[in-house]
Amino acid sequence: MLGDGKELDWKLEKGEGLTIKTPDEKPCKHAFVFKIARKHR
Repeated sequence: MLGDGKELDWKLEKGEGLTIKTPDEKPCKHAFVFKIARKHR
């Protein structure tokens, strides 16, 4: 999550899509943005 600086738990399942576990406490009361980058092997 941009601006938080912490890694988030996530999983990608075929047919189900991407699931991201967000923090219990919101970092602020405004919008939240996730940066998703594909890493090439």
